[in-house]
Amino acid sequence: MAKRGPKGRHSGSFKPGQSGNPSGGPKKTPEQREFEEACRSYSPLALARVVAILNPDIENGEEHDPNMQLQAAKLVFDRAWGTAKQSTEITGKDGAPLIESPLSGLSREELVALAREAINSKAK
Repeated sequence: MAKRGPKGRHSGSFKPGQSGNPSGGPKKTPEQREFEEACRSYSPLALARVVAILNPDIENGEEHDPNMQLQAAKLVFDRAWGTAKQSTEITGKDGAPLIESPLSGLSREELVALAREAINSKAK
């Protein structure tokens, strides 16, 4: 069983700033590297296709589905700038807290009095 340090955390053998995996992740197989290189070789063609979808030649009657244009634009933005961060707010019904605390209805003064009482009872 692992030793536990202060606050119940594992004491571990790694010092602060030292990696737990100094040689990095698993190495790629030759097949994985070959596949990645093949995909990269198609990158200019794929980008040209995305740009063509974003900029159809309307004068020559070329049109693209607006949803396809939106997906192409999203792809370019995501690759160029990274995907947008999404936040999630977790609340109960109508924005109420998920867990109702028995202390939530008390005033500041009542909370201070309870804290003092708890401190005094521990001192005895």
